[in-house]
Amino acid sequence: MTLASLDLAFILKFLINLLSLALLIRLGSRRLRFNTSVFPFYMFGIGIFLVAFTLNRIDLTLGFAFGLFAIFSMLRYRTEVISLEDMTYLFLVVVIALICAVSPLSILELTIVCAIVVLSAGLAGSSFARSNLETQTIRYEKIENIRPENRAQLLADLKARTGLDVRSVLVRSIDLMQDSAMITVIHATPEKGP
Repeated sequence: MTLASLDLAFILKFLINLLSLALLIRLGSRRLRFNTSVFPFYMFGIGIFLVAFTLNRIDLTLGFAFGLFAIFSMLRYRTEVISLEDMTYLFLVVVIALICAVSPLSILELTIVCAIVVLSAGLAGSSFARSNLETQTIRYEKIENIRPENRAQLLADLKARTGLDVRSVLVRSIDLMQDSAMITVIHATPEKGP
Protein backbone atom coordinates (compact mmCIF):
# COMPACT_ATOMS: atom_id res chain seq x y z
CA MET A 1 0.00 0.00 0.00
CA THR A 2 1.50 3.34 -1.05
CA LEU A 3 1.53 6.48 1.02
CA ALA A 4 -0.91 8.22 -1.36
CA SER A 5 -3.46 5.40 -1.12
CA LEU A 6 -3.02 5.28 2.67
CA ASP A 7 -3.65 9.04 2.89
CA LEU A 8 -6.73 8.78 0.66
CA ALA A 9 -8.06 5.83 2.67
CA PHE A 10 -7.48 7.72 5.92
CA ILE A 11 -9.19 10.87 4.64
CA LEU A 12 -12.20 9.01 3.22
CA LYS A 13 -12.66 6.88 6.34
CA PHE A 14 -12.28 9.93 8.57
CA LEU A 15 -14.88 11.84 6.55
CA ILE A 16 -17.31 8.90 6.68
CA ASN A 17 -16.71 8.68 10.44
CA LEU A 18 -17.27 12.42 10.91
CA LEU A 19 -20.42 12.53 8.76
CA SER A 20 -21.86 9.46 10.50
CA LEU A 21 -21.09 10.95 13.92
CA ALA A 22 -22.67 14.27 12.94
CA LEU A 23 -25.86 12.57 11.78
CA LEU A 24 -26.05 10.27 14.80
CA ILE A 25 -25.32 13.01 17.33
CA ARG A 26 -27.74 15.42 15.65
CA LEU A 27 -30.38 12.71 15.73
CA GLY A 28 -29.71 11.95 19.39
CA SER A 29 -29.49 15.55 20.55
CA ARG A 30 -33.07 16.15 19.42
CA ARG A 31 -34.38 13.34 21.63
CA LEU A 32 -32.06 13.05 24.57
CA ARG A 33 -30.65 15.06 27.42
CA PHE A 34 -27.18 15.58 25.97
CA ASN A 35 -28.21 18.42 23.65
CA THR A 36 -26.45 20.97 25.86
CA SER A 37 -23.01 19.43 25.30
CA VAL A 38 -22.34 17.25 22.29
CA PHE A 39 -18.60 17.95 22.49
CA PRO A 40 -17.76 14.73 24.41
CA PHE A 41 -19.61 12.60 21.86
CA TYR A 42 -17.64 14.10 18.96
CA MET A 43 -14.36 13.82 20.85
CA PHE A 44 -15.02 10.19 21.75
CA GLY A 45 -15.76 9.39 18.11
CA ILE A 46 -12.80 11.28 16.69
CA GLY A 47 -10.35 10.13 19.38
CA ILE A 48 -11.30 6.48 19.11
CA PHE A 49 -11.09 6.64 15.32
CA LEU A 50 -7.59 8.15 15.41
CA VAL A 51 -6.26 5.73 18.03
CA ALA A 52 -7.80 2.66 16.40
CA PHE A 53 -6.68 3.69 12.89
CA THR A 54 -3.12 4.29 14.11
CA LEU A 55 -2.91 1.09 16.16
CA ASN A 56 -4.34 -0.89 13.24
CA ARG A 57 -1.37 0.21 11.10
CA ILE A 58 1.39 -0.97 13.45
CA ASP A 59 2.33 -4.41 14.69
CA LEU A 60 1.56 -4.80 18.36
CA THR A 61 3.16 -7.34 20.60
CA LEU A 62 0.90 -9.20 22.99
CA GLY A 63 2.57 -7.53 25.98
CA PHE A 64 2.01 -4.05 24.53
CA ALA A 65 -1.65 -4.86 23.82
CA PHE A 66 -2.18 -6.09 27.39
CA GLY A 67 -0.42 -2.97 28.70
CA LEU A 68 -2.79 -0.73 26.74
CA PHE A 69 -5.73 -2.75 28.02
CA ALA A 70 -4.49 -2.35 31.60
CA ILE A 71 -4.05 1.41 31.22
CA PHE A 72 -7.51 1.87 29.72
CA SER A 73 -9.14 -0.36 32.33
CA MET A 74 -7.65 1.76 35.12
CA LEU A 75 -9.04 4.96 33.66
CA ARG A 76 -12.51 5.84 34.78
CA TYR A 77 -14.62 8.33 32.93
CA ARG A 78 -15.98 10.27 35.90
CA THR A 79 -19.20 12.07 35.11
CA GLU A 80 -22.64 12.34 36.49
CA VAL A 81 -24.83 9.32 35.90
CA ILE A 82 -26.11 9.32 32.35
CA SER A 83 -29.29 7.73 31.12
CA LEU A 84 -29.50 4.44 29.29
CA GLU A 85 -30.40 6.27 26.07
CA ASP A 86 -27.38 8.57 26.35
CA MET A 87 -25.14 5.56 27.04
CA THR A 88 -26.59 3.81 23.99
CA TYR A 89 -25.71 6.77 21.77
CA LEU A 90 -22.23 6.85 23.28
CA PHE A 91 -21.86 3.15 22.48
CA LEU A 92 -22.98 3.79 18.88
CA VAL A 93 -20.41 6.60 18.59
CA VAL A 94 -17.70 4.12 19.64
CA VAL A 95 -19.04 1.48 17.22
CA ILE A 96 -19.00 3.86 14.26
CA ALA A 97 -15.49 5.08 15.09
CA LEU A 98 -14.12 1.54 15.39
CA ILE A 99 -15.83 0.30 12.25
CA CYS A 100 -14.51 3.24 10.25
CA ALA A 101 -10.98 2.89 11.65
CA VAL A 102 -10.26 -0.83 11.39
CA SER A 103 -12.81 -2.31 9.01
CA PRO A 104 -11.40 -3.85 5.82
CA LEU A 105 -14.61 -2.92 3.98
CA SER A 106 -14.56 -0.86 0.81
CA ILE A 107 -15.57 2.80 1.07
CA LEU A 108 -19.03 2.04 -0.36
CA GLU A 109 -19.56 -0.87 2.04
CA LEU A 110 -18.34 1.24 4.95
CA THR A 111 -20.75 4.02 4.01
CA ILE A 112 -23.63 1.53 3.85
CA VAL A 113 -22.76 0.01 7.25
CA CYS A 114 -22.56 3.44 8.91
CA ALA A 115 -25.83 4.46 7.25
CA ILE A 116 -27.47 1.30 8.63
CA VAL A 117 -26.26 2.14 12.16
CA VAL A 118 -27.51 5.75 11.94
CA LEU A 119 -30.85 4.78 10.33
CA SER A 120 -31.38 2.00 12.89
CA ALA A 121 -30.84 4.48 15.72
CA GLY A 122 -33.23 6.89 14.06
CA LEU A 123 -35.91 4.27 13.59
CA ALA A 124 -35.50 2.78 17.07
CA GLY A 125 -35.74 6.23 18.65
CA SER A 126 -38.69 7.39 16.58
CA SER A 127 -42.21 7.66 17.90
CA PHE A 128 -43.04 4.63 15.73
CA ALA A 129 -40.85 2.34 17.86
CA ARG A 130 -41.11 4.05 21.23
CA SER A 131 -43.36 2.74 23.94
CA ASN A 132 -46.23 4.94 24.95
CA LEU A 133 -45.67 3.99 28.59
CA GLU A 134 -43.81 5.96 31.23
CA THR A 135 -42.83 5.16 34.80
CA GLN A 136 -42.75 7.22 37.96
CA THR A 137 -41.65 6.19 41.41
CA ILE A 138 -43.78 7.65 44.19
CA ARG A 139 -44.31 7.28 47.93
CA TYR A 140 -47.76 5.84 48.58
CA GLU A 141 -49.34 6.16 52.03
CA LYS A 142 -52.46 3.97 51.74
CA ILE A 143 -50.50 0.88 52.62
CA GLU A 144 -53.56 -1.37 52.89
CA ASN A 145 -54.03 -1.01 49.11
CA ILE A 146 -50.66 -2.59 48.27
CA ARG A 147 -51.83 -6.03 49.35
CA PRO A 148 -52.31 -8.36 46.35
CA GLU A 149 -56.04 -8.81 46.99
CA ASN A 150 -56.52 -4.99 46.90
CA ARG A 151 -54.76 -4.46 43.55
CA ALA A 152 -57.91 -3.17 41.82
CA GLN A 153 -58.40 -0.60 44.61
CA LEU A 154 -54.76 0.47 44.31
CA LEU A 155 -55.05 1.04 40.57
CA ALA A 156 -58.35 2.89 40.93
CA ASP A 157 -56.97 5.11 43.71
CA LEU A 158 -53.85 5.98 41.70
CA LYS A 159 -55.92 6.76 38.60
CA ALA A 160 -58.23 9.03 40.63
CA ARG A 161 -55.42 10.82 42.48
CA THR A 162 -53.00 11.32 39.59
CA GLY A 163 -55.34 11.59 36.64
CA LEU A 164 -53.05 9.22 34.73
CA ASP A 165 -54.02 6.09 32.85
CA VAL A 166 -52.26 3.72 35.28
CA ARG A 167 -51.59 0.31 33.73
CA SER A 168 -49.52 -1.42 36.38
CA VAL A 169 -47.80 -0.89 39.71
CA LEU A 170 -44.63 -2.40 41.14
CA VAL A 171 -44.06 -2.28 44.89
CA ARG A 172 -40.40 -1.36 45.44
CA SER A 173 -40.21 -1.16 49.23
CA ILE A 174 -42.49 -1.03 52.24
CA ASP A 175 -41.84 1.15 55.28
CA LEU A 176 -44.03 -0.12 58.11
CA MET A 177 -42.69 2.53 60.50
CA GLN A 178 -43.88 5.33 58.22
CA ASP A 179 -46.91 3.32 57.05
CA SER A 180 -46.02 3.94 53.40
CA ALA A 181 -44.54 2.20 50.39
CA MET A 182 -42.34 3.21 47.46
CA ILE A 183 -44.08 2.12 44.28
CA THR A 184 -43.35 2.45 40.60
CA VAL A 185 -46.40 3.46 38.60
CA ILE A 186 -46.48 2.46 34.94
CA HIS A 187 -48.87 4.67 33.00
CA ALA A 188 -49.71 5.72 29.47
CA THR A 189 -47.89 8.82 28.27
CA PRO A 190 -50.21 11.77 28.83
CA GLU A 191 -51.23 13.56 25.66
CA LYS A 192 -49.89 17.06 25.43
CA GLY A 193 -52.44 19.79 24.90
CA PRO A 194 -52.31 22.36 22.09
